[in-house]
Amino acid sequence: TFGAPAEMAPAMDMPVNAALAMRFEDASAVQSGTVVSYPLARAITVASDAQRSRKQRIATVETAPSFVHVARPLVEPAVYLKAVAANASQYQFLAGPATVFLGGDSVGATMLPDLAPGAEMTFWLGTDRRIEAKRVIVKKQSSSEKGVFDKFDETRWDYRVDLASTDTRPVTVELVDRIPVSRNEQIRIELKEPSQPLATDAKYLADGRPQGMLKWIVQLPARLEAGKPATKSISWSVVLGKPKDTQATGIPE
Repeated sequence: TFGAPAEMAPAMDMPVNAALAMRFEDASAVQSGTVVSYPLARAITVASDAQRSRKQRIATVETAPSFVHVARPLVEPAVYLKAVAANASQYQFLAGPATVFLGGDSVGATMLPDLAPGAEMTFWLGTDRRIEAKRVIVKKQSSSEKGVFDKFDETRWDYRVDLASTDTRPVTVELVDRIPVSRNEQIRIELKEPSQPLATDAKYLADGRPQGMLKWIVQLPARLEAGKPATKSISWSVVLGKPKDTQATGIPE
């Protein structure tokens, strides 16, 4: 269960019964190889009936998730809310189904992988209709240059993504797009004039950027007065150059 970001979380004051709390003392975790057991520190009563399985609370684990909105307008205009949380317990989480709550609201089911203590887990919490992303091709132009020995063809695409938010709070948006990657040394493809520097996290630079992924971390302010959306645009250009007689597969736009 995740606490909802800021004002999304309901305010609740619940009395704590010390005697009752003792009955819910957490189990301890014992692990040997690939086997994990959770000895309970309390006695439990299991009814003798026809039910094939029963659920029993082992522990309550508090998480401190970080929330970020993810926009992939190349694929769709919807913007998704993502939560990343670490397993901050002593327990090895075993793979299996899990129900995810945001505050007091159920946002669906997911499958958890095996998670060691300290490992991070990612949860997708659905779309946030207060935030929109629109991708447009501003301009496309082609030209030819005559060099010393042959002609060189060049095509340039100018792109822009417009973000808008009616959220009452500032939000962080992870904006993702892509650039083709050349596998022919005679064909060059370059990113030109991004209006904001790309993300610099190690995982993206090692895995995403070499594969042509473009990622920006964009800070969107809270909505304006009278509910008007706050807006921000990210722009960039892609330039493809090749010798005139060199064939290239179609470049997706």
